[in-house]
Amino acid sequence: MNVIGIDPGITGAVSIVTDIYSYVVDIPIESVSKTAIVKNRVNATMLKIILSDMIVPRQDTRILIEAVASRPGQGGATTFSFGDTFGCIRGVCESLYPTIEVGYVLPQAWKKHFGISKDKSESLELARSLYPDAPLERKKDNDRAEALLIAKYGRHIYSESFVESIRSAGL
Repeated sequence: MNVIGIDPGITGAVSIVTDIYSYVVDIPIESVSKTAIVKNRVNATMLKIILSDMIVPRQDTRILIEAVASRPGQGGATTFSFGDTFGCIRGVCESLYPTIEVGYVLPQAWKKHFGISKDKSESLELARSLYPDAPLERKKDNDRAEALLIAKYGRHIYSESFVESIRSAGL
């Protein structure tokens, strides 16, 4: 099974983890007018191309997006930008193919699974150990690391639900 993991945000990332390989890339961003509320936004066309390239026809592929929300103390413009980014990513994913399941996971759930805290350096350290060939050299690559870990978590939960569905069917 192939799972695409997405850490949403303007500095977020998209990854895929399969039985054979893993790959991660930053969310494509485009600049907007300096007078706009949102200064940078997701380039939806490029995101669709990236996701389409990750999906292999006739292979079980699922998308798992981190379910995020605004945080207390965030300003209005920041909250609006974050919502715009999340909504764009969600919309592109949901519109790709009708047969691809798009799921959402709270950060607390996948981080608990790996036994890590909300400290992004822990995500980076773990991802570096699990994916030594991934482009995770810089400290700011923590969003790439989290996208990889979300995809890995997705492979685990989707495999469990698949096994459980077979058991409940009596096979």
